[in-house]
Amino acid sequence: MQLVRVADYYISLMTTEGDTSLQASVGLIYRSRIHILSEAYSEYLDGLGRAKQFLHELASTERYASYIKVCT
Repeated sequence: MQLVRVADYYISLMTTEGDTSLQASVGLIYRSRIHILSEAYSEYLDGLGRAKQFLHELASTERYASYIKVCT
């Protein structure tokens, strides 16, 4: 049911008075979400750095290196 409400909301945004071009409709939808998308992307990028550091630390341990050799 929530999905229907969300879809109805976005359809109403796309069919409002004024500029009804596809670009304008998509812009209306995503403009309100830019902050959320930006935060999510920043969190994703931070996670990549942490993952890289973790893998670097793992690679320096003998136990992990022997595990990788066994699996390959």
